[in-house]
Amino acid sequence: LLHNEYSGDVRSTSAQALCQIFKAACLSASAGSVAQALPQNLLPVLAKALAKQLSQESDEDELEIRFAIADALSEVMYDAFTHKDANGMRIAQISVLDAREIVGHVMILIA
Repeated sequence: LLHNEYSGDVRSTSAQALCQIFKAACLSASAGSVAQALPQNLLPVLAKALAKQLSQESDEDELEIRFAIADALSEVMYDAFTHKDANGMRIAQISVLDAREIVGHVMILIA
């Protein structure tokens, strides 16, 4: 749904839903749930998908769609940074290669 080419509303709504799903996974892992690997598995997939879609949004008339996707990416990264396990370690981290790919997609917007 994030890549639905026909409806910007669907893309923006699904982006906002994805960041809430990630937040729930982070909260669950922080509380010591069994699914501690879930946020780590979701982070690179969600962050890359959101960054890719953000770089592909081209309709200048619908800036709120781009803002919604950017906000969702920001929320995912914030939740990955702030949620920690009982030992004080972050429950989800991104690899250097994944970070490079994400930054590459976002930098397209500046150029």
